[in-house]
Amino acid sequence: MKKVKEVMIDSPFYCLGRESLQLVAKQMSAANINSLPVVDKNNKVIGILGELDICMAFSDEKNYPLSDLLVENAMQREVFTCSPDDNLADALRMMRENRVGRLVVEEEETLIGIITLAQVVKKLYGTNEESMQDTGKENVLKTLYTLAENKPKEFTSVSV
Repeated sequence: MKKVKEVMIDSPFYCLGRESLQLVAKQMSAANINSLPVVDKNNKVIGILGELDICMAFSDEKNYPLSDLLVENAMQREVFTCSPDDNLADALRMMRENRVGRLVVEEEETLIGIITLAQVVKKLYGTNEESMQDTGKENVLKTLYTLAENKPKEFTSVSV
């Protein structure tokens, strides 16, 4: 059975809560990353910052100057985590149950990695059926389907 550590991204990019949200957004864009774990000075995970969080913070009605916004003002404080020794099938189930596309991987409450559904697909695509037996393609597809269901049914454009 595959373990999270076999698929996770080791030493992922991360940011600190007191960093400029504008600077972190630029760095995420340049690196083509859509979310980052947020850690404290001891590398303990305190949140996660995603593209939508940034959009919401930048569109806030309070009209703060963008340069004044900090990561901690926009990040999600609820973070779903797993251990590197957890079974991949359990990690996928956790993603489905919580409707998230990524889990932060911690060891002794310290950030060591991140596992995303995209990374799982990249690692498992083209592997032989035997290595997929415990994780199962249907498990990956079921997780992807669950996340896709979470999208709004209709999008109305907004005039600026």
